Amino acid sequence: RLPDDGNDGSKRGSTCHDVLELLAKPRHKHLYSAAIHHDTCTEVPVLWRHIKRVAKRYGVGDAENLELIDGFIMVALKNEFHGPVGTIESFSEREFNISVDVDGKRYNARGKIDRTFIVKDELGLIVSVIDWKSSSKVYADDKLNDNEQVKIYLLALKHLHPTIKRFRFRFLFLRFPRKCWQEPPPFTDDQLEGYEYILTDLQERIEGFTLANATDNLAVNDEKNRWLCGKEGVK
Repeated sequence: RLPDDGNDGSKRGSTCHDVLELLAKPRHKHLYSAAIHHDTCTEVPVLWRHIKRVAKRYGVGDAENLELIDGFIMVALKNEFHGPVGTIESFSEREFNISVDVDGKRYNARGKIDRTFIVKDELGLIVSVIDWKSSSKVYADDKLNDNEQVKIYLLALKHLHPTIKRFRFRFLFLRFPRKCWQEPPPFTDDQLEGYEYILTDLQERIEGFTLANATDNLAVNDEKNRWLCGKEGVK
């Protein structure tokens, strides 16, 4: 709940997420179909008016930002917006708030998952997740292959769907319509369990954090880094 002014990039992302959450509702399927038919949201009057209202609320209602937002939303709508083949249930902006305290693992985690689909195929059920990204770059290999968000979400999905054993997680980069998908490699149960112990250590550090911890590495207290403070002293 800290104030966060953000920037145009994050505000465009927030606008897209709000609009896509609305379009995912079954009663708005006709707006989705109309946007797909016209290949733009601008030709669907009621939808475009809503997009402009949301964008204005976030401070990105100018023509340049609106053009980008329209393109971002269309990339999301064209790429498994209602799920892959075999989808039997879907969730939009699904919240999780998990608390674990078992077998030496103790941590808390909460967040929202953009799109979650329960899919039935020849092997049974699989949970398929799409996370929309409006960032200006796709992930480099190191960021993709050991992604913190993916591990947190997979742990949450295991709690939300304890009877399902298969999970698929993909990023959809809305700025890149021709190469929009990135899929991290799957994590094994052992890797996820190891990450739970990292979260446990982090939980203990957070709970034990004091004012002394907050100031123990300030540059002003360190001969080697004191020059960082400049002429005015502590910044």
